[in-house]
Amino acid sequence: MKRGLMIVAGVALGVSAANGPAVAQETAVKLSKADLLELMPGQKVMHVSKAGNTRHWTNEADGSLFASWAPIITGSGKFGGSGKGTWNISDDGRYCVKIDWTRAPEKWCRFIFRSGNDYSMGGSDDPAAEREKLGLQK
Repeated sequence: MKRGLMIVAGVALGVSAANGPAVAQETAVKLSKADLLELMPGQKVMHVSKAGNTRHWTNEADGSLFASWAPIITGSGKFGGSGKGTWNISDDGRYCVKIDWTRAPEKWCRFIFRSGNDYSMGGSDDPAAEREKLGLQK
């Protein structure tokens, strides 16, 4: 019986991990450029990449950031890394990040949504489109 429970738990964990960092599509409000200009400076950001790596940085008031990442599986021989970068809010109200990682630079802009106390981001300004979870904390 215990073995059967372990298999079910393992299958459930596998399904959860396979779904990646996408967020269930609950009711969300897209934040405006003015909202983001007020919200984002000083925020400590946590994001899980599509590869599953956890990344952290702080949006400094001057538009700079220093990011670090850790691999999804500790003890995998991957040690993580860090990189300097910048952040800004674009004219069309997207949160934009550029990080100069050691291996390859990363650059993207995403619309930010709020649902209660939770934040998410997506490439579309449509609240019904798929989004990724974004952890923000002052």
